Amino acid sequence: MLVETPSLMDYVYLPDDWGFRSGGGNIVNFPEDEILSIIFNDNILNCGTNRAINFQYLSKGVIHSGTLKTRGKWRNNLPAGVIEFDGDSSKFFIIFEGISGVTKPPLYSDLSYDEVFEGELFSYKLIEELTSNSLKSKCINLCLTIGSKETFTRALFVELFNEHEVFNSWRDESLNSYKISAADIFNLNFLQCLISNQDFFFDYNDSGIFICHNIAAIKRKFNIYPIAYDFQFSAVLTPKYQRHREFDLKNEAEINAEKITKMAQKIPRQYSIEHIYDSQDFAEKALSSFVASSILKHRYSSYMEFFFNFLNKKMEH
Repeated sequence: MLVETPSLMDYVYLPDDWGFRSGGGNIVNFPEDEILSIIFNDNILNCGTNRAINFQYLSKGVIHSGTLKTRGKWRNNLPAGVIEFDGDSSKFFIIFEGISGVTKPPLYSDLSYDEVFEGELFSYKLIEELTSNSLKSKCINLCLTIGSKETFTRALFVELFNEHEVFNSWRDESLNSYKISAADIFNLNFLQCLISNQDFFFDYNDSGIFICHNIAAIKRKFNIYPIAYDFQFSAVLTPKYQRHREFDLKNEAEINAEKITKMAQKIPRQYSIEHIYDSQDFAEKALSSFVASSILKHRYSSYMEFFFNFLNKKMEH
């Protein structure tokens, strides 16, 4: 006997407010130093995964302590982790722009490491600009000391969600008691299409298990809010991640325009065309104010132009 698998749409409700929402969200206490001085005694490049590394940092003339916890795919060519400052309840995910000894990941062969960092920074800023259901982020100048070597660089600090608020799909049996806004579902997918991100999943799989990949499902009261993070493998930034096909900006834009059109058809309400047009204005303004290399800005602007051209044509039919 065939068993019907659950559908995410079973838990979707129609909100009164339909559109991209800007502003609001949590207040995040990012470090305020003009240049944050962090001192590591260990060689953090060779520390491996799931390690806690103590460090000292100089803030406003006073030396404090903190801890960097390596998480996930800790690699020599992509140093990142969770950073905590002693005496402060705030925790941040941190991505370093450049550290001496870092090698460029092979997937990014056509970009410099700095451009990889800029692309990640732009993705966070773009989504933060478009919706309040996003993680706050800040780019902070660093004086980074590892052993006896001192480097002036930057790091992207991203707020961490509270773990007790996260819906754990591998533990909880179902969504049953929760609802998800149709606007949030649409926005989540649309924003991912704006950067052509392929490395995320927020739905039931073929086995009927609800899976979140690079999406935090935040539980608040009786609602679930999908929060996107980790954009290193967006197709615009990482063409070689698309192993199943030859990457082409125009082709990728058409694929994503078709994807979001089908997504809109699943939502139990006629979506607003003005909603799409507003997003285009937001994205173009965000890109124009973004400081990055000409190569990277050209790639994003070319992709978005193709994407919106295809999408506008589909809106007309």
